[in-house]
Amino acid sequence: MAERKPLLVFAHRGEAKAFFRNQSFRQIPFAFPGLYESSRELLLISGEGVNMALAKTAAICGAFPEGVNTLINFGIAGSLNAVLEIGKIYSVRIAFLEAEQSVANDIFYSADPTARYDCISAQQRVMNKFYAARLAPLAHMVDREAWAVGYVSRLFNIPFSAFKLISDVPAEEVSLEKINHNIDEYSERLYQFYRQHLCETETVSSK
Repeated sequence: MAERKPLLVFAHRGEAKAFFRNQSFRQIPFAFPGLYESSRELLLISGEGVNMALAKTAAICGAFPEGVNTLINFGIAGSLNAVLEIGKIYSVRIAFLEAEQSVANDIFYSADPTARYDCISAQQRVMNKFYAARLAPLAHMVDREAWAVGYVSRLFNIPFSAFKLISDVPAEEVSLEKINHNIDEYSERLYQFYRQHLCETETVSSK
């Protein structure tokens, strides 16, 4: 790897569709599938959930200790607060992890100084209002991976940020069919956000 690059972490390939469509990524042979490289980024499809994201992101940072200059988690999330609107992208300020009673002790702060909203990574998919009501006092949004990427950032002393597109409101109703139907549009929005707000900054910082 000739230069240090940002590692973009997605749970699902669908969320990264626009990145693959608009840039030339090649798959990198690795211990597990899902790692890709373009001229200026690494991209990981980690699989869903904290354990998968933590293990795979850590493995890549360990394998390429001089190759990753920042960790960026992209994906969709559910809104736990009426302030957040479906279809909009929000920068995560603090990443929490759902524990049995409230949240785990370790919390991770994004490197984005403009971030205002907090995200809790749930142990399971949040599909009903009862689960959502339990998490709502703890964060503005819920996902499955941001905390794991934050954990790896601290472990390897690499800056971390997370950007989540709000796809649903679990307290009302979650339709996986509707989310899957809109995933191409969501992915394109994430890609355009990356190009407009992050891509040039990351290119400069990698040199």
